[in-house]
Amino acid sequence: DNHHDQNKIRSHTQSKSTHNTLTTHTPTRRNKMIIPIEDISPRVFEKVLEFLYTDTIQTVSLDIGIPLLIISERFMLDRLKALCEDRIRTYITKHNVMDIFIASHTHRAFGLKDIALDLILQNLQHPTIQQGLLELKSEPDLLIDIIRQSSVIQSKLSSSNDTTHPRRGPFGSGSEWNGTRR
Repeated sequence: DNHHDQNKIRSHTQSKSTHNTLTTHTPTRRNKMIIPIEDISPRVFEKVLEFLYTDTIQTVSLDIGIPLLIISERFMLDRLKALCEDRIRTYITKHNVMDIFIASHTHRAFGLKDIALDLILQNLQHPTIQQGLLELKSEPDLLIDIIRQSSVIQSKLSSSNDTTHPRRGPFGSGSEWNGTRR
């Protein structure tokens, strides 16, 4: 089918495509070898090809960055994954941080996950973050990460306050009452 052939990515020419297959030609050009690649959009696959040919990626928007991160993990392209993490972090906002946090956890992008976690912890009172926390019920491991990290921060804040302002008695140093006398 002629229309079907037009919708394939030809590896040797890097032509644009709207289909998720890779077509290669044998040296005699008589036989074609078609390799179907499922679950990848043509735009993301073009970025994979760009990386494979140049060892870099130029412009990557957030809508391409997350799927590219996922594919880079699937194909074990660690350098591409690191480049994706670096690009995606520039797009993190309070409004998309939960989605990025989940994606980075699911696809083992630990540097990106830490950046997202920091933004979540800095903005725990923000309504968007509060709503996102409610939606994390399906990801209990991530809720535990948030609680654990928040506890570490609170513990550090408490211990730094205790050393700068030693307490005397149950109500602090300015208290007239120093406890029950027996």
